[in-house]
Amino acid sequence: MISFIPPLLVKPLLYIGLVVALKHALYIVYWVLNCLKCKIFARRLRSYGDTVIITGCTDGIGKSLAYSLIRENVNLFLISRNEDALKSMKEDLLVRNRNYKGQIDYATFDYNTGSFTSYRGIQEKIEKLDVGILINNVGVSYPHPLIELREHNIQVQCHVPLFIVTKLSKIRKPSTFVPTADAYAKSAIKRMKQGNSTSSSVISSPYFLHRVQICLYNAVPKLLFDTMSLMTLKAVRQRALKKVRKGD
Repeated sequence: MISFIPPLLVKPLLYIGLVVALKHALYIVYWVLNCLKCKIFARRLRSYGDTVIITGCTDGIGKSLAYSLIRENVNLFLISRNEDALKSMKEDLLVRNRNYKGQIDYATFDYNTGSFTSYRGIQEKIEKLDVGILINNVGVSYPHPLIELREHNIQVQCHVPLFIVTKLSKIRKPSTFVPTADAYAKSAIKRMKQGNSTSSSVISSPYFLHRVQICLYNAVPKLLFDTMSLMTLKAVRQRALKKVRKGD
């Protein structure tokens, strides 16, 4: 192949290739060292605070996180819209974990209300708690960027999952790259214990095979990836419309 390249371009191209290879090699070394550092210095969840607050906790990932976190013996404060579901979940958690030494409390709240004054009821319940971790598991966004919280000794982690077996995704069976909600929850808890070693680790995908999947996506040319994604989404839409027509 080199014989087809003009002699004047051979050395520059080799140098460019060497720089690119060195960059990737250094990134791999950095990633390995960072993983080792996170595992060695992983924190107990109670070191952040005694209580973990979980919103959107009565189904899917939020529910699996609650059932996994109770094994860490942290206090749980559960928030959801359905009081009956919260009460039933609390009873089931205590029955399944009879050696649990923490406390479980809950509050009903509908995040679709859109009024900040409606948060006062929750504020009164949690202001006396030693809250170490807040897991925001409801689909609510903000009209402005999140403020920098490091100066207040608050770490922010944005976990980015790909497909998971939940009612929301409508995927019923796990596969290589599609874990159950329980498997994903265990990975998310490990990620919480590791903390944020760098600012770039704020946004991450806790599940290892999801990270592999993202790396594979990034290796594909953008035009090809966009085309494949569009075809996949169109196929999903067609299947959904077909189900709607059958229902009618």
